[in-house]
Amino acid sequence: MTIAIHLGSQLLSEAIQQLLARSGYDTVVVSGRPPTKGLTSDVLLVDSTTLRRDLLARYPEAKVLLMDTGTEPAKLCAID
Repeated sequence: MTIAIHLGSQLLSEAIQQLLARSGYDTVVVSGRPPTKGLTSDVLLVDSTTLRRDLLARYPEAKVLLMDTGTEPAKLCAID
């Protein structure tokens, strides 16, 4: 399983990447790092600051997992 992490916090992205790597997931791509050519992600981990249509278009087959990073419920409903 390939996981792409696109979070607003680089520190949180790196921490989750290390946690997943220690749990046996060997293909975890963090935003800001160049992806391997031809690599498609099965899961896209995002937060409300990074969830955008252009990002979703780059991973059309991926299941999206929205991580709650303290977004107010009213703003969560308005995510585009």
